[in-house]
Amino acid sequence: MYNYFNLKISVCIFLCVFILSCSKKTVPLKVVQAKASNTYRESEFGPNNLYDNNFGTLWNSGDYAPQWVVFEFFEKKEISLIKLYVAQTPAGEAEHRIYFAGDDKKFFEVGKINQLSKEGDILSFKSPEEYKTTEVKYLKIQTLKSPSWVAWKEIKVFSQ
Repeated sequence: MYNYFNLKISVCIFLCVFILSCSKKTVPLKVVQAKASNTYRESEFGPNNLYDNNFGTLWNSGDYAPQWVVFEFFEKKEISLIKLYVAQTPAGEAEHRIYFAGDDKKFFEVGKINQLSKEGDILSFKSPEEYKTTEVKYLKIQTLKSPSWVAWKEIKVFSQ
């Protein structure tokens, strides 16, 4: 009875370790810099606020759509998920386009987000299947429609 119990525990531990080692984890990508189409008061609301892990700061374009931000990553990686933390008042319909580029900086559209959004929302974008293996050096997020000045609190980019 004792040996049977130990065997069951050993099998359970082995399966847990095996499953965890086989599952892919999302890892945040490290950003070299961010650039923007326009910025309201650069020292206070600059695009580097988009990846500072501080939800008390934000990037603010100081103008209505269209506006964009571009991230440059330390190394080329596959992008699996993007989380966009909304800074938008008033609430309303917004339209965003997502673009990838390699070292050549030739951007191509990989998707879009069209939805009602408001201050504090988190928009998620999962890379479409056909782009999951694309190695990305630059990411561009362009807002084409918004009821307010274009702004984001944080943008987090993940790879698997």
